[in-house]
Amino acid sequence: MSLINAPKQLTIGVVSTPGDPQLGTVINGVVEVIRQHGGRVINSAAPIDLIGVPLPASDVIDGWVVVHWQEGLQALTATGIPVVTVNLAADD
Repeated sequence: MSLINAPKQLTIGVVSTPGDPQLGTVINGVVEVIRQHGGRVINSAAPIDLIGVPLPASDVIDGWVVVHWQEGLQALTATGIPVVTVNLAADD
């Protein structure tokens, strides 16, 4: 079997804020589903606006899942990398 025709393994960045124990259940579920589908996960447990955009590893991320927090969300969506938000509302 040739690796040239092998499908690319997706890498999903999960962005959350630390400190809320209820978020752990949500994040663990997101990570489990990504891994069940053969994806890799890079977790960032710090505010987007604190780290700055582009976030670390943005060059290998195929999509972002932002859990329960939105500071810096507009800057992240402006990068063109797909973003899924969980438990928050994004401004248009």
